[in-house]
Amino acid sequence: MDKPKIVVLCGSSKFVGVMAICAWLLERDEHAITMGLHLLPQWYCENVPADHLAEHEEVADQMDQLHLRKIDIAHEIFVVNFNSYIGESTKKEVEYTLNQKKKVRWFTHDRIGKRVIDIIKAQNKDNIKQAFEIIREEAVDRMKPGSDYPGKLCEVSIEVDRLLLMEMGEFREAEREAKYGIRGSIENTVG
Repeated sequence: MDKPKIVVLCGSSKFVGVMAICAWLLERDEHAITMGLHLLPQWYCENVPADHLAEHEEVADQMDQLHLRKIDIAHEIFVVNFNSYIGESTKKEVEYTLNQKKKVRWFTHDRIGKRVIDIIKAQNKDNIKQAFEIIREEAVDRMKPGSDYPGKLCEVSIEVDRLLLMEMGEFREAEREAKYGIRGSIENTVG
């Protein structure tokens, strides 16, 4: 096996879950070594917004510098611009990478990003189906003899259908964005 390439993941810690899937796919499918954010357990930052932990612990500048050192030893970066969001730190990391003449890959324009969107869509579709089944079960329970809700089946059914259609509409919108490209106009500028 040749020496594996090193890929640094860059992006907002708001999307640490998306980054984790990207890292897994980059390692699994491309046999790359990935570096990026630390995946801390939720209990570690219980009373702090997870995307502001470094600021809360007063180490944001040190962590930003350390991330640039990761880029120094990497072959390329993979920018997780999920929902086309790019924060100030990520913009600086992209600029730094371009100045180093290293490759910049974009989640919104990469097959790894497309695969992650497919995974998210499948998960959302399952969640909608589960939510619909739960709501239907609750409606049936409400209609049982002795229930406090006699004669309200029609109202409950209409509400369930309305909620489902609303959820499916949002799902279809996300599906269209994923199928035809997520909003944004960033191109792979190097490599």
